[in-house]
Amino acid sequence: MKGRRPSLRRKAGLPLLIAAMFGATAGMGGLAFYYIERRIRVIDSEALVSGDFLGLVGALVFVGLVIWSARRLQREWSAVRHREQWLATMLRSIGDGLIATDAAGRVTFLNRCAQEITGCDESAEGQPLTKVLRTLDRATRQPTENPIDNVIRESRVVILADPVLLVARDGAERSITQSAAPIRDDVGKVIGVALVVHDVTERELGDSALRASQEMFRLISDHVSDLIAVLDLEGRRLYSSRSYSRHFPGKDFYLSSAFEELHPDDLERGRALFAEMLRAGKTQRDDLRLVRPDGSILYLESEASVIRNPAGNVEKILVVSRDISERREAAELVNRELVFTETLVNSMPGIFYLYDARRKITRWNRTFETVTGYTAEEIRTLDPLAFFPKDEQPRVHDRMLQCFALGASDIEVHLLSKTGHLSPYYVTGLRLEIEGRPCMLGVGIDISARLAAEETLRATLRRLERQNIVLSEQARSPALLSGNLEDSLRAVAELAAETLGCARTSIWFYNETRTHLRCGHLFERDSRRHTMGLELAATDFPTYFDALDEERAIAADDALTDPRTREFADDYLAPLGITSMLDAPIRAGGRMVGVVCHEHIGPARIWQADEQNFAGSVADLVSLSLEVAQRRQAEDALRDAHANLEIKVENRTRDLAAANERLKELDRLKSEFLATMSHELRTPLNSIIGFTGILRQGLAGPLNEEQKKQLGMVHFSARHLLGLINDLLDLSRIESGKMELILEDFPVAEVVTEVMQSLTPLALQKGLSLETVRRDPALVLHSDRKKVFQILLNLVNNAVKFTDEGRVVLAISATTEAVEFSVKDTGIGIKPESMAHLFEAFRQVDGSARRVYEGTGLGLYLCRQLASMLSGSITAESEFGHGSRFVLTLPRRTPKSTPR
Repeated sequence: MKGRRPSLRRKAGLPLLIAAMFGATAGMGGLAFYYIERRIRVIDSEALVSGDFLGLVGALVFVGLVIWSARRLQREWSAVRHREQWLATMLRSIGDGLIATDAAGRVTFLNRCAQEITGCDESAEGQPLTKVLRTLDRATRQPTENPIDNVIRESRVVILADPVLLVARDGAERSITQSAAPIRDDVGKVIGVALVVHDVTERELGDSALRASQEMFRLISDHVSDLIAVLDLEGRRLYSSRSYSRHFPGKDFYLSSAFEELHPDDLERGRALFAEMLRAGKTQRDDLRLVRPDGSILYLESEASVIRNPAGNVEKILVVSRDISERREAAELVNRELVFTETLVNSMPGIFYLYDARRKITRWNRTFETVTGYTAEEIRTLDPLAFFPKDEQPRVHDRMLQCFALGASDIEVHLLSKTGHLSPYYVTGLRLEIEGRPCMLGVGIDISARLAAEETLRATLRRLERQNIVLSEQARSPALLSGNLEDSLRAVAELAAETLGCARTSIWFYNETRTHLRCGHLFERDSRRHTMGLELAATDFPTYFDALDEERAIAADDALTDPRTREFADDYLAPLGITSMLDAPIRAGGRMVGVVCHEHIGPARIWQADEQNFAGSVADLVSLSLEVAQRRQAEDALRDAHANLEIKVENRTRDLAAANERLKELDRLKSEFLATMSHELRTPLNSIIGFTGILRQGLAGPLNEEQKKQLGMVHFSARHLLGLINDLLDLSRIESGKMELILEDFPVAEVVTEVMQSLTPLALQKGLSLETVRRDPALVLHSDRKKVFQILLNLVNNAVKFTDEGRVVLAISATTEAVEFSVKDTGIGIKPESMAHLFEAFRQVDGSARRVYEGTGLGLYLCRQLASMLSGSITAESEFGHGSRFVLTLPRRTPKSTPR
């Protein structure tokens, strides 16, 4: 090619020289051989002399030297040509542009990179460098100085480190740096310049991108809420985002340890994670806590990544942390709600379950597992109907369909356990929409106690019916009417033992000084034996005689441990196998004259209220027998005093008439007095309550805290006194038969809401949970609304008053005939020996002078009387120390005329 001609010309001289040398050598060799041939011929013909032989040898040596020199020159030329080719290849292959010029600045060589940068090819050789390499100042865009001139002028290497702008032939612009060095000949004279051009365009673009990336990183890290830090290999901060200042204002984080603010409990774990990341070179994630200057905790979700240098070694650590305090609080709140919900569901006394329209049970409580006996895995696979007996499944399925169709349903059904045990439950269903799918929420309560109570009630009614029949027959029996006391006591003892199912029934009478009890009659049912004449001394059994002096019935369910009867345990009860005793006082002439004792042999027996009442009736029969016997004696005496009979009768009749009139007058005066006093007392009390309310509200001027406290005490005491007066007035009206009923239809839910609203402040003051469980929100009752409210208010108020912690639950359920209100609490409960006197007027469970709970003892008595007026009833059950449950049962329609 044209561009390579100077080089080729320089390289062509050496071969010509070698060819000439080879030609001369060949010529001289030919002459030498010619000469030798001639001499040999002469030698053949003539004798050779010694001088000619030496000439021949010298010629041969000369030819050999010439040949050796020629071959050596050829080898050196080949080595030079190889080096030139290697140098040319290297210069063309280097990554920087290389341009060579002569001393006049004309281009003599361009490598491939220089051709690409300048846009010129080998045809540019021989042209001035200024035409091949056009450079401009980047700021002014003016031509720059040619570095060749400086090299030629100063004969030294010139390095231009500042980039200039190179304009290629096609107009493209590049940023380059230049360095130039002189090319010298063998004597050191500068015969040219070698110019190296380094393209820095890509590097500057990379630097610009790096700066932009760094600026973007700074902007992002300074404006995001995450905490960003770059650490060295010792854990010191080389960079920290501005977000750190929000949590640690005023602190300089540069070169500070990243472990300084770590919570002491997280410090060891944080250092271990840092060490592991340096060892493994892998990203580490964890939740850590920082301690702010004010001592508060900052919860972080941190991710640490390694930054490697070009050699691939870990150079720095990038830590990005996100504040998860709010998320943690929200998660904790959700978790608390879930725990609360789970605890609430699992604390329910009844069963709870949820299943969808595909008839798959999706959720249930622990009570459900306990009652059914199935594991969680088994419950998930079972059809809901599998938990009910086969004969009841069609009815349950109908109620399920009814629930999905109407939104709610209920049923009384037996729950079938895995072992085949049946438990009666009242189950209510409610349709829900969960994630767009219809589901049924089922809640069931065990009604075993209720059914048992109903059965107990039916048994009680049967006993009462039998007792009434027996008492009626005995009251008309000849033995009683004959006046023969011994026959009458014999008949009463047998009747009581047979009716109550006791092993022994005995009738005892006091002596005149009340220091002894003598057995008037004893009947042993199994042996049908009658005896009499035993005596008990007060000195031997003082506690028992003290209990009798209270003139109340003694119902000792466990006679061996009951303090009133345990004096008989060793010598009397245990030997005979007697476990329970029921004693009823015999009254005659206005005083207690003896006791009827019923003794049970076998397992301890709980004496029911109807049985205690029957025992009292038996004691009344004994009293009646005594009166009949006394009347017979009186009749005998009257016959002896027949002459004075008419006068005595007349006087007695007159005295009775006068007494009757006096009693009527006293009853009228009592009613007038109560009415007057209720008005006279309630009027000033209402004024006191009203004016103290005005003062407490600050309407008459500001009050200090002590005055508010004192007025609050006055206000409370006045309302308490007003309640007592109202109770006494209600008692008077009930006993006089003047209490009227106002019957109307009203929603039960409204009355329950009023009751709960009235007592919610008191419950909140004591820290109690006041709950309502309603079975039917649309339930309507036809009764006296005010009296229903009064009964419920009294029952719930009592529950709150006698409960110091826990909860009070008012539950409402209904049948086709009646409505049942159940008030259950977790309070102090009632002792078994106090249950019999629970509904007596002016009787309190704690009757001591140091009792804690105030009251007149009229509340439950009035509640029972009002419930009776409404044709209803109240029952109570309690476990001492664990709470009580009162159940008010009212007919759904109270008849207009009801017995008091």
